[in-house]
Amino acid sequence: MHFFKNNLLILPLLVSLIVSAFVSSQEEVEETVQASTITELLQLVKEGKTKEQSINNQREQDFLANKNKQASILAAEKRELARQEKIADTLEAEYKKNEEILRVKEEAYQKELGSLVELFGHLQSSASEAAVQLSD
Repeated sequence: MHFFKNNLLILPLLVSLIVSAFVSSQEEVEETVQASTITELLQLVKEGKTKEQSINNQREQDFLANKNKQASILAAEKRELARQEKIADTLEAEYKKNEEILRVKEEAYQKELGSLVELFGHLQSSASEAAVQLSD
């Protein structure tokens, strides 16, 4: 009885091994049936080569199309970069020109402001003198 209990535990393992061996042998038989003669094998190889060649040709076409598309995008971006750099150069030159104009106008403003301050000072002192004379 003890012998059967131990074997009952091993039995499912043995059954699964036998089934897997049977299935794998069936697959091998099917593979050999597919190419039972040399001409059939040659035909299978030719078909495989044709399929692979077709897939490779499609990959090459896709690659070239993407390469051309990438080159086109790159060229467009380079043109845009050159255009933006030209705009930046123009704006920088205009900024420098305006900066110089601003400097000149600020100098003129400071000169005029100085003259007005001086004039205001004279008016204030004259007004003070006039106020003193009128109060006497």
